[in-house]
Amino acid sequence: LLDDSVAKYASPQILGAREGLGKLTELIVAITTGERDVMEAAAEFEAAANEELAKGQEALQ
Repeated sequence: LLDDSVAKYASPQILGAREGLGKLTELIVAITTGERDVMEAAAEFEAAANEELAKGQEALQ
């Protein structure tokens, strides 16, 4: 129900921030449980963030 409300009434910025926070939380859990190497995970997270930034910049043009 909450997801439906957010999807209907939230701005794209809020939805993007919520998704980003979820991904960051997953990264933190993976690192703290030893499932992922810190440097490898950070590099992947940075690459994904740069991809999203590029999409946002394209949308603004």
